[in-house]
Amino acid sequence: MHSSDLVSGSSTIQRRQVLVEGPVAFYAAKSNTQANLGINQPIIFETVVVNLGNGFHSGHSLFIAPRSGVYLFASTIMTNPTNPVEVHAAITVNGNPVARIYGHGDSGRHDQGAQTVLVQLNINDEVDVKNIDREHEVVYGGLYSTFSGVLLYDL
Repeated sequence: MHSSDLVSGSSTIQRRQVLVEGPVAFYAAKSNTQANLGINQPIIFETVVVNLGNGFHSGHSLFIAPRSGVYLFASTIMTNPTNPVEVHAAITVNGNPVARIYGHGDSGRHDQGAQTVLVQLNINDEVDVKNIDREHEVVYGGLYSTFSGVLLYDL
């Protein structure tokens, strides 16, 4: 394995070392409900609708910046209508939260939390959405929970 490889679980993601030309944008949604999330566990958005520039790695729901620039990211997280009813998530850059997402369903009703962030990234910086603060969280699927990003301009 090269030092530029990312290891997550039993698989490896090859990092890009070449500049990707053209647009960089992705949109992915959660098809399946994800239960028993641990602290700092990534939320998996398994249905990829758009992945221009191939920066989004669906198996890990991890975006690896193919170019340095200013990016816009957005995520919406839907809670489960039964226990646990809260979700504490965050959009992270290189593992550090840049925006927190909170949702609290009750009385058998769902709730959604959402965030949009504007960040400056260097090539190979990583962005994902993670469960934070609490264990055993549940994120609802059915395409109600989403994650997207777009390169606005190069630096």
